[in-house]
Amino acid sequence: MSSVPTASPCKANLTVIVLQRHFIQHLIASMVIKA
Repeated sequence: MSSVPTASPCKANLTVIVLQRHFIQHLIASMVIKA
């Protein structure tokens, strides 16, 4: 039972990191297009 609570935040953390990386890439791309 102890492995379930620890696995869920890990997945959420990974999703946040992926979303942040995607957002940063989009931000850089839009800046390059503007420049």
